[in-house]
Amino acid sequence: MKLQSYSCALRTQNVEESLHHLHLHCPFSQQCWGILNLHVSTNDHAFQVLEHFKKQIHQSPTVQACKAAFKAENHTFVIAREQEIQLFLYKPFRWSNMTK
Repeated sequence: MKLQSYSCALRTQNVEESLHHLHLHCPFSQQCWGILNLHVSTNDHAFQVLEHFKKQIHQSPTVQACKAAFKAENHTFVIAREQEIQLFLYKPFRWSNMTK
């Protein structure tokens, strides 16, 4: 595909629009990362940036709150199922219950 220009679409810089520029250096993408509270080091290699993102995401208060809520809900679910299993296993079996 041949374009007239490969410069950044925002035209704030005279920079060729590459994936690296688009995701890390472009002022628009930097604002987006800022809104998500992710800090980008534009000097790092792309894979290093992804590793930093991963660490920041896992340490964010929102993600921590979601994990805690999931664990609490999962714990409640597991306890309830364990109690049902215990009742089933230790409840005396009666053939009369099967015919109803």
